[in-house]
Amino acid sequence: MTTVASPRKSSFTEVLQRVYGNFGSLSGGSNSSNGFYGNNLQKHRCYVHESEDDFEEEDGTMELVQIGATRTKNVLILMSDTGGGHRASAEAIREAFKLEYGDEYNIIVKDVWKEYTGWPLNDMEGQYKFMVKHVQLWKVAFHSTSPRWIHSCYLAAIAAYYAKEVEAGLMEYRPDIIISVHPLMQHIPLWVLKWQGLQKKVIFVTVITDLNSCHPTWFHPGVNRCYCPSKEVAKRAALDGLEDSQIRVFGLPIRPSFALAVLSKDELREELELDPDLPAVLLMGGGEGMGPVKKTALALGESLYDKELGKPLGQLIIICGRNKVLKSTLESHEWAIPVKVRGFETQMEKWMGACDCIITKAGPGTIAEALIRGLPIILNDYIPGQEKGNVPYVVDNGAGVFTRSPKETARIVKEWFSTRTDELKRMSENALKLAQPEAVFDIVKDIHELAQARGPLANIPYSSSSQDMPTTTTSIKLRQHTPGRLRISVHHSSFVDEEGVRKACGCPLLPLKSHIKGPAPVSDQDRTDIVDEAITFFRANVFFRNFDIQSPADKLLIYLTFYINVALKRLEGCRTLAEGTKAIINLGLEKVPVPGESGFPFPGLFSDPQSQKEAELFRNYLKQIREETSGRLLSVAYRPNGTPNKWWLAFAKRKFMNVIAL
Repeated sequence: MTTVASPRKSSFTEVLQRVYGNFGSLSGGSNSSNGFYGNNLQKHRCYVHESEDDFEEEDGTMELVQIGATRTKNVLILMSDTGGGHRASAEAIREAFKLEYGDEYNIIVKDVWKEYTGWPLNDMEGQYKFMVKHVQLWKVAFHSTSPRWIHSCYLAAIAAYYAKEVEAGLMEYRPDIIISVHPLMQHIPLWVLKWQGLQKKVIFVTVITDLNSCHPTWFHPGVNRCYCPSKEVAKRAALDGLEDSQIRVFGLPIRPSFALAVLSKDELREELELDPDLPAVLLMGGGEGMGPVKKTALALGESLYDKELGKPLGQLIIICGRNKVLKSTLESHEWAIPVKVRGFETQMEKWMGACDCIITKAGPGTIAEALIRGLPIILNDYIPGQEKGNVPYVVDNGAGVFTRSPKETARIVKEWFSTRTDELKRMSENALKLAQPEAVFDIVKDIHELAQARGPLANIPYSSSSQDMPTTTTSIKLRQHTPGRLRISVHHSSFVDEEGVRKACGCPLLPLKSHIKGPAPVSDQDRTDIVDEAITFFRANVFFRNFDIQSPADKLLIYLTFYINVALKRLEGCRTLAEGTKAIINLGLEKVPVPGESGFPFPGLFSDPQSQKEAELFRNYLKQIREETSGRLLSVAYRPNGTPNKWWLAFAKRKFMNVIAL
């Protein structure tokens, strides 16, 4: 902790200008009402905390207590939704940075092409989906652009039209580190950095998201690092001119939840309401529910039922993704074996952990996740080009088989569950040998080391023409014994639009990204929900004793901030993730009071229920949102190795709005 004391006659503005330079954007307050998720998602922020104990008795004395004065580094992750793997890798990297380094890095995931350029770059997602549906078109596009002279000319032509737009997009976020998780996100951004003279300031790395065969545009000799998911990809990188010092082989970045400790298979099956004794096969249709899912499911339904014994040989879990028609069709079918039909799932680590094998197309992300869970894989399709090489990667390493026939798939699963269990066990062992669950953490740690090694070079300034305040996450306690104190408002919720939102007790029942049963509408997985806001803002908002409510959603934010305070208090003293999980489970078993009942923490915050039905609706919503918050809180309160994160648990000692958390 560093204490910066100003001279007696220095004004408050002069002191902050000395620390931050241009303080005008803070004192003007023009953007304060937008909150953290306003027009610019990752805008610069400064938390100023004040309390009655913070004021000195001496007139004119002012002191700034500066906590964690190191400037937060901006990390810009470039991706495009051409297939689900690029966004999944970007989100995995963002989560790993958050778990490992907390607020040391400010992570921004952006599709700069879509937001700042014109056709064809701003419609890559639509073009990709069209070509994949007409797979021969994609095959031609992939292979015809592979020669270097062709894709170099293509990218140079695009740069001639859109380089300025891309430059504006990159410079808006003033990145210290740029991470590309897409093959078309290297060349033009690197040219922009060269034009700006920022190659020595900005670290640029590529994280390849294809397991084996990949397009040559992934490889650019100007990157600081190229993270390869396999030795095969690393060999291609070397052939394309990258030095050994640039290449690292860590594996594919997968969501940190796959690397964290999970419940045993028996416990997962109990939680997911599966048969505890029958072997289970997981049938995946991807995010869009594509491929021969229906035919394969029906074939499995027949083959896994023993007509002679009159009983099932196994059970089936079908993930239909966003394909509602497929889900409805399969749910209406009369099955002879236990079947679970699911839509879009966000906790695949649990479903995979509860199963014994998986059927899926050769998407690299699903393959990597299945390997981590030790699941033998039946590959039933692949996209020509980048996914073709994934088939031999799985088959040649003894971790699975390939067949496009639904009947052949059903036959293999039947044998694995009956006469060839030894083969299933051997493939499971081979899958675990291939797995690289720590890949995403190895990647972010290596990037962190690059940033540390950059040293003073990272302080080369961006263009001085910008009027934005430098990015910091410095926390400051203001001490001043003068009338008319400066007041900095808390972070407010961005959910100010109440149109079409159901309410109970005056509280909006906002959508949640949750698999937990309850009355909350389901939110899109790539959108921020109120739980995200509560956790993100908690370490700033918890210091305040007053909260200026600007919308009904702020009331829910207050409730969740207090609940997080309570949960952290319960986690205090829990030295492992297992102990913390038990404490949170016990908290979840406690009665949840509603307004008007004893124990509700903020009388008058919400209106009392007008009927028993409204009371139970609000109680169930609070139960759901508390449980969802608890799960996400555990992922930040404990590190991947299961040890406590002191930068979170230290806040258990705070009292939000001067209310004691029991």
